[in-house]
Amino acid sequence: MHRDVKPHNVMIDHELRKLRLIDWGLAEFYHPGKEYNVRVASRYFKGPELLVNLKNYDYSLDLWSLGCMFAGMIFRKEPFFYGNDNHDQLVKIAKAIDFLDKLLRYDHHDRITAREAMTHPYFFQVRSAENSWMRTQ
Repeated sequence: MHRDVKPHNVMIDHELRKLRLIDWGLAEFYHPGKEYNVRVASRYFKGPELLVNLKNYDYSLDLWSLGCMFAGMIFRKEPFFYGNDNHDQLVKIAKAIDFLDKLLRYDHHDRITAREAMTHPYFFQVRSAENSWMRTQ
């Protein structure tokens, strides 16, 4: 397990069209059932299992980090999840995934409406800031 997958640890060779994962300083060999240190990875790319101190994690941790990088590239938002601490990071992840899950339903009858989307908890900070700004005007 690499345990620190993030953009700064990916080298791109444009000529050869290859990616290389670097900085294996936090890497560990995976052994099923073994408990590992949860103080690894950069906060914005940490899997939820690390944020709740689950020590029995596996290779999927690196795939979560890859997913965060991929979401950042698609939505041009780096980092994709930006929490102030582990708890805030976990809350932001839950809200964003819940919001995307409700938006990206295959069955159009199951998707949330625009009104429901605007009132989703994901936008709470935006609404709070907007309300504060309007009170000062």
